Amino acid sequence: GSTSRISDKLTSPRSGSKVMERGRASPAIDSFGTSSTDNDSLEGDQELSPFSLKEGCSHEEIVEHMKSASHGVGLLTQLPGLPKQTFVSLDAVQWIHSHVDGINSQQQAIDLLQEMIKEKLICHASGDFSQKFITGFYLYHIVKGSKDESKGDSEPVGDLQGFENEWVEVEVKEDVDQDPLPSFLRATLPHPCSQVDQRGPLYKESHLEVDVQNKSDRVEWGHVKYQAKYRPVMAYEMVVKWVASSGTIITDLILGWARKAQLSGLQMIPIPADPFALPYSLKSDPLRGPLFIPLDTEALMGTKSYLF
Repeated sequence: GSTSRISDKLTSPRSGSKVMERGRASPAIDSFGTSSTDNDSLEGDQELSPFSLKEGCSHEEIVEHMKSASHGVGLLTQLPGLPKQTFVSLDAVQWIHSHVDGINSQQQAIDLLQEMIKEKLICHASGDFSQKFITGFYLYHIVKGSKDESKGDSEPVGDLQGFENEWVEVEVKEDVDQDPLPSFLRATLPHPCSQVDQRGPLYKESHLEVDVQNKSDRVEWGHVKYQAKYRPVMAYEMVVKWVASSGTIITDLILGWARKAQLSGLQMIPIPADPFALPYSLKSDPLRGPLFIPLDTEALMGTKSYLF
């Protein structure tokens, strides 16, 4: 199977990024033309006009427009380990909310996409239809029309656990509390006071290909532990673990992530996961903070009065 390259996947280009089109593409589409133009514009130039799918249109028609290269949801380019016509769940929610009449909230868009999963029009990129629709950087693919596609790498793996070991997927949670005052300083504590959602795992793990630029002449590998949910108002944590990797390769990987995060308006701060490496618990890193394990020498002595 293919090994995940997190830095490549999170920034992979997408095809069909336009969400506007010219003219009328379907009887179920209402085109809103823009008649006013700037005085300096050439006569006859027309701006791209947004479209809207009528309320009550079939789910099959919505899927067909999601696949459009000109105004669709924006499909990911073909990558090893991913089926064809793969998209990001958060992009689909925003696309449905913006272009389908009668969808007035994000939750309504999520419910509609969940119905599409039940109708087997879309599916999680692993091929597991039991995986519910989750908003965020979760990968789903369009099932309808894929039977005519060529067989091979475009088929889903059909193994949810194996897919999660190779691809990083993060749920995005909205900040419902807009009060700038921290909860512990308020006159009345909200219920629940904790902002941590206990449903589902707090962290997930995946394989990590550390030598993304193929600089090393030996096999190097690692793992990444990351928070399952991302909240815009809270810090997000990723932990890189490795044994068979060199320090320079890990440094290049982390610094590359930091540069790409800065281009996206995020600040990534590399810090040691265990800066002091103290054996404060039985789960401490034995390579950096060795634990003293007492040995029962009396059991080794037998009938002797001394061990050595």
